[in-house]
Amino acid sequence: MRNGNNNSSGNNASGTNHDWHAEQTLLDENDRRADALAAKLALLRGHASDIKRETDRSHTVLDGLGTDFSSAQDLLGNTLGRVRNFSARAAGDRRLMCYIIGGSLLGFVFIYYILMSLARRM
Repeated sequence: MRNGNNNSSGNNASGTNHDWHAEQTLLDENDRRADALAAKLALLRGHASDIKRETDRSHTVLDGLGTDFSSAQDLLGNTLGRVRNFSARAAGDRRLMCYIIGGSLLGFVFIYYILMSLARRM
């Protein structure tokens, strides 16, 4: 029986050593995975910071565009009002209106011609 007790205590010591080794292996694996997770978390934080910075910049650009569009809307509204007033005053003078419309049309054609010739050179 004593030999049996020695064997069982030997197995117990061996089992304890084996358990310790298995536990150490699990702890090492846990540490490696924790380090990998920390690296991924740092990468995600960097991406989140980049996204926030880009979002803030986009909001700034969009706010500026809103202001620019409001200014352009006011300018076009005032211009349209002036054209209506002018056309109401010059309704009797059709000849003047024809000159204005013809001059505008020639101006647009001239600008189109210049832009197309510049585009062909590039």
